[in-house]
Amino acid sequence: MGYGMFTWVLIHLTSFLSKSGLRGGNYILQALFGIGAPFEQLSDYMEFFGFMAISCFIIGFIPALPWLRRRHFNMFYIAHVFMLFMIVFAILHSTTCVYYAFPGIILWVSDLALRAVARKTAAKFAVNRVVKEPTGYIRMDIDTSQPIPYTPGQYVFLSVPSVSPLEYHPFSIAGSANSPARLSLLIAPMWKSSEWTNKLAARFLDAERGGSCGDPVVLEGPFGHCGFDVLNVNVVTCFVSGSGVAPAFGLARYVADAQSRGTTSGPKKVVIVWAVRAPGPQHSSHIADLQAAFAPGMLEIYIFDTSRSEKPRPAMGNRTASADDEKKDTDLSEHIIVPDVVSERAQPTLNTRPSKMSISTIPVSHDGVHHYTHRMSVPTVFQTGITPLLKAGGKLGVFICATEGLRRDIRDAVYELEHDGVKCFIHEETYEL
Repeated sequence: MGYGMFTWVLIHLTSFLSKSGLRGGNYILQALFGIGAPFEQLSDYMEFFGFMAISCFIIGFIPALPWLRRRHFNMFYIAHVFMLFMIVFAILHSTTCVYYAFPGIILWVSDLALRAVARKTAAKFAVNRVVKEPTGYIRMDIDTSQPIPYTPGQYVFLSVPSVSPLEYHPFSIAGSANSPARLSLLIAPMWKSSEWTNKLAARFLDAERGGSCGDPVVLEGPFGHCGFDVLNVNVVTCFVSGSGVAPAFGLARYVADAQSRGTTSGPKKVVIVWAVRAPGPQHSSHIADLQAAFAPGMLEIYIFDTSRSEKPRPAMGNRTASADDEKKDTDLSEHIIVPDVVSERAQPTLNTRPSKMSISTIPVSHDGVHHYTHRMSVPTVFQTGITPLLKAGGKLGVFICATEGLRRDIRDAVYELEHDGVKCFIHEETYEL
């Protein structure tokens, strides 16, 4: 809708300039600097107000472009103020615009009012624990006054006044606990920028700056929803990349909590397939928590870690094949590469200065966790890790938070499963590395 509106605005502007020619430029100079005969009535400024409305719209539209929004979210958030000026100028340009703008204004004002009320609960939330994972991501556990009910795929807006009292940023819910009431988020700092996430990391990484647990925070939400009921499928699979693993952790925790309450329905298996370009993903503290929450055999996690170099697999004809070789050939891998031989010890942290922040030292080996140091092959993942779990007429839920190329391969694999009689439900979220 936004792209369509932007296109029509450009067509309208082009039409005006093609008809007015140089007169349009002279008109703007006359309105701004009083060059020529002065305007006597407000209606004389109609074309000028139209020009200002278009200018405000462009200023608000450009930061909303996906590649810019994800890198500078706060600029995108603040630039929306220009949309309000755009509406005012559009109404002054043509009074009939008020009929089109009024419904949107009502929704906008209502949303702001609800958020203003929600911010009064800020004193009830505080940072309980901050964990720097070996991947460089930050886990933040927040104490809440009462359990926050959420569904898979939902997110909250987070503000940390000690970092910036005005900035709010969205983060997917990575888990929740009822006793004590606690919410968990996973944050990927942008270490080489001055963005808010970098300031947040510095706040808790540097003890000299006073970073400590107990800092008050403001939460808005949760918002969003999953496109299918995760408790009404036989198998639920999450394909995620990078820090997009956060909603997958939240989904798995949601299923584990439902089963702990004695829910009779629900998936028989939860599968997380995680492509990541960061060291030590198998050390994630969220993985350890999920392993403790699920019954044995109900959770499978496949990690494809490309943070290390890849090398060709040795030719099988040069030596005698062993049972280990046969196992490798059935692993969830592309059959032209082999994992490097690396130490399974915990990776060093990025900041060695003393800090009150916890450091993740989760053991590597978990039952049901498979770590590969090469790229993912989606067809192989389905053939060996998902399809054997399903029967004709079964139900598969697929949650995707990954890059476009990976999403396309997953859709192709799901299409093949549907031809085999499996009923598939897909929920996709865009995510760019």
